[in-house]
Amino acid sequence: MPQGTRHSLFPLPPGLSPGAKREPPSFSTAAPMTPLQPRNDLLAALAWYGRFQLYEVMATGPPVPEDMEGRLHSDHCAAICAIGWMAPRGNGLFHGEDLISPGDIHRLSGFFPSVGSRRRFITLSELDRLFRDEGGHR
Repeated sequence: MPQGTRHSLFPLPPGLSPGAKREPPSFSTAAPMTPLQPRNDLLAALAWYGRFQLYEVMATGPPVPEDMEGRLHSDHCAAICAIGWMAPRGNGLFHGEDLISPGDIHRLSGFFPSVGSRRRFITLSELDRLFRDEGGHR
């Protein structure tokens, strides 16, 4: 979109389109106090709790890590990595099946100061509170 107009259309992320159900995605760990395990769970949780912040970034079409192309949350993954809440691994791939690492938690602590950089896990209920209280901005 060279100059942009108020008539320009951007795709809405799932859950933000008119009439869409606004239910949280299903995570492999259902209990709110259970630590999230694979990176895909953290990705899905960040996509849900940060959905309103992601729209503007998703509209710019950030690059999707190669291993996430065509997968669930691929556009969310691109936006979340562009914001910096998560990052691809050193080889440029996302590796959503990997367990959440201390490095993943450390990265989040830059956006959510109450998350200690030495933490080893995070739960859904903590993410809910963090987005409500701190917003996820630097």
